[in-house]
Amino acid sequence: MSDDVTHSVRELYEAFPYPERMPEGASDPYLDLVRGFATPAPTGRQSFLDAGCGTGVNLLGGATLYPHFDVYGCDINRVALADIEKDIERYKLSNASVKEIDLSELPSDLGPEHGFDVIFCTGVLHHMTRPEVALKRLAERLAPQGVLRLMVYSERGRADLYRFARVASKLWTSHEWSLSKRVEMARGLMGELANQYENSGQVPPPLRGTWSDANTVGPAEFADRYLHPHDEPYTVGSLRELIDGCGLRFLDWFEPRDWSLNHLLPDFAASPEAPKEFWSQVELIEELFERPRFDMYLVGPKFKPRQNKVTATTLLSTNPQLFFEQLTVRGNPLAQAGRLRTGPIEPVDRAQGRLLTALARRFACLAELCEEWGESLDQAHLERAQGLVDRGFLFRPHPVE
Repeated sequence: MSDDVTHSVRELYEAFPYPERMPEGASDPYLDLVRGFATPAPTGRQSFLDAGCGTGVNLLGGATLYPHFDVYGCDINRVALADIEKDIERYKLSNASVKEIDLSELPSDLGPEHGFDVIFCTGVLHHMTRPEVALKRLAERLAPQGVLRLMVYSERGRADLYRFARVASKLWTSHEWSLSKRVEMARGLMGELANQYENSGQVPPPLRGTWSDANTVGPAEFADRYLHPHDEPYTVGSLRELIDGCGLRFLDWFEPRDWSLNHLLPDFAASPEAPKEFWSQVELIEELFERPRFDMYLVGPKFKPRQNKVTATTLLSTNPQLFFEQLTVRGNPLAQAGRLRTGPIEPVDRAQGRLLTALARRFACLAELCEEWGESLDQAHLERAQGLVDRGFLFRPHPVE
């Protein structure tokens, strides 16, 4: 880690550890869900690398919720790594470890010999001077049936944010002020912009849409957005070059509906004028919608995806990204609905709701459930489960050894 940019990035994050994490807070990285994309079923212990783990929200959540995974984290932020190590010791997480590593120098012997089953690299590459080197190193450490979640910033989707960031860079980056002082000055200007909006009714670009919360985010989030020393976002074209150049293949989006022309513009998608090629559709969505990031799953050239068909013995579980609500009267479900991630609220009938509830905290197959319910497994059970899998409300985990 010898270049000036990397040192400046580390300085920022050691002053403002990111992402901000509440005491004892952590996130669910959905490791069983992601590992379930691949076939065949894994043998032995599974592994997860959080590459650029920051304050450890995914790493600690992964180690806590998935004890059958060995969880590794690496970052250049020594302050955050020291705090994570304290949490690992405090919660006696024997399956977790962290190490100070620059991803462009990721060692080939990190983790299991066969490679990692799941790798997350979210919000990292756009802050590196050699992102293609780092992604190649990660691709080399990905198991043949491994899945890599990559999130990088979108140039077009963050255009309004960058207008303010450029001003902040010109006004304050060259001063010999501390980072805290620069953040204070930049926040003052952002506050005046908000006041101007209240007086005129016209929304300044840095406060539009996704960035309307600019005056309410915490100091670490503000510093990461507007005072970052190196932020090189991607377009669809440059992203494709990066992925192809590292020998990886696109598998799916983290939120597929955000990038589905059929979902967003169904009438246009059905017209002869609409592009049919996948990346051409993505480029159109990039231009027409505000998408501040590209968040996707990537795999290696030999990756084999699982088949989608549900049988009587298919292991099932409720998607951990599902928000499921029930309105009950005297304990009986009156109305039910589900929402996957940030998607729309969708109605769920009683039979579907019973299935989702039964699988909320366990892995089981339909044959097992029907035996418990005292029912004969029929075509209706299979179709109901298949429909919930197709909607993403249920997923197909691998058995946990």
